[in-house]
Amino acid sequence: MSASGAQRRRAQQLATEQLRAGGVPFPEVGAALVVTRGLHGLDADGLAAVLGVTADHLRSLESGHRPAQHAPRRLRDVEPALDWLAAGIGPAGHPSDPASRHPAGRWREVQGSAPWPS
Repeated sequence: MSASGAQRRRAQQLATEQLRAGGVPFPEVGAALVVTRGLHGLDADGLAAVLGVTADHLRSLESGHRPAQHAPRRLRDVEPALDWLAAGIGPAGHPSDPASRHPAGRWREVQGSAPWPS
């Protein structure tokens, strides 16, 4: 059975609360990543490969010890049903998003980059 958007957001909320209870500084982004991995049945290496980052980088984000500014914006495309704004990850190209001002934040413009597989 596939989880609805409301169920996915509830899982995100519960994971955020659990990380927050653990005292991490950035529980929102960590929770969104953990839920994304779980929904897609990917381990850290698998999701890191999809996002084009190292597994160590992904794990540091999942732990809640790195801010959302360090997360790849492509995450929104991998699991659009999550509340990415609550996780601190705005839409790609939005002026308030620091990643939009960095060349790596514009992944669609990079020749050879592929969209998330359906």
